[in-house]
Amino acid sequence: MDFPRKKLDLRSEETAYTPITSLVLLLLLIILSSLFSLAIILALSELVGINFSSISEALSQNNDLRLRNFTRLTILVQHLCLFVIPGLLFAVFLYRKSGFEFLKLNRLPSLFNVTLGSLLILIAFPLAQLTYQINKSIPLPSWAQSMEEDTSDLINNLLSVEAPYEFYFNLLVMALVPAFGEELVFRGIIQQKLGKIMSNPISSILLTAFLFSAFHMQFEGFLPRFLLGALLGFLFYWTQNLWVPILTHFVYNGSQIFAHRLYETKLSNLDLDNMEEISWGTSLISLILVLILSYFIVNFNKNQLKY
Repeated sequence: MDFPRKKLDLRSEETAYTPITSLVLLLLLIILSSLFSLAIILALSELVGINFSSISEALSQNNDLRLRNFTRLTILVQHLCLFVIPGLLFAVFLYRKSGFEFLKLNRLPSLFNVTLGSLLILIAFPLAQLTYQINKSIPLPSWAQSMEEDTSDLINNLLSVEAPYEFYFNLLVMALVPAFGEELVFRGIIQQKLGKIMSNPISSILLTAFLFSAFHMQFEGFLPRFLLGALLGFLFYWTQNLWVPILTHFVYNGSQIFAHRLYETKLSNLDLDNMEEISWGTSLISLILVLILSYFIVNFNKNQLKY
C-alpha cells in the first residue's frame, strides 16, 4: 500500500524485515511500552495518593476536579505509550532518516484535502448514528454491557468541566493525542504493512478499520467506529498524506467534545434521551454526500498520486 511520490530506498529494511515481521515488531513495541506506561501510572497514583485500580468507581462517586485531572493524565500517558512512542520508535528503527517519509508525515497536507476530509467525516455522522442504532440492537452479554456502562460513565464524567482549562485539557487528551497516535499506528503503519501482504488495498483498509474498532473494546460502538476507521483509511489511501486522517480524526473527536460542552452550557433544556433516532432517509442523504465528497477528493489527488 506504499504509493509515495518519491520512491524510498528501503531495500535493506525490506530484505531484513518482511511485513509480517514488521507487524510483530510493532506489537512487541506496544506491549513493552504499555508495561512502561503502567509503571508510570502506578508511580503517579502513589505520588498523588489516588488508587488507580478503582479510579473508575471513585470517579463516578466523587467526580471532583483533582480526580478528573488525574484520570486525564493517566489517559494521556496510556495514549502516548500505546501509540505515539511505539509508532515513532518503529519508524526510526526500521527506516532511520526515512521514517517520516515512510509514515507520509514529511509533507504538509493541502487545505483542500483537510477541509473536504473534515466535511466528509462530519457529514458521515448520521450514517455513523444509524450503524450505532443497529449495533445497539444486538444483545450483549452482561459482562460486556457492564463494560459499556463503565466506559460511558467515565467519558461523561471526564467531559463534565468546571474550570475553563478542562475543556482544552480534554481536547488534548481525548482528541489531539488519540488522533495523532491512533492514525500513526493504524493507518501509518498497520494499513501500509497489510497493503504489502494483501494485494487489494481496499481489503487492507477494511481489515485495519476492523482492528481499529476492535482495539477500543467498546462493543456498542463497534460498527460506527469501524465506519470511521474505513473513512480515515480511504482518506489516507487517496491523499497519501497521514496528516489528512490525523487532522480529520481530530476534527471528529473535537467536534464531539465541543458538542458536549455546548449542550452543557447552552442547550441544557434539551432532553437528548427522547430525541428521535436517525432515519434511514437522513442516513441515505448522508451516504450520498459522503460519496460526492469522496469523488472530489479522489479527483483532486488523482493527478498527483498513483493508485
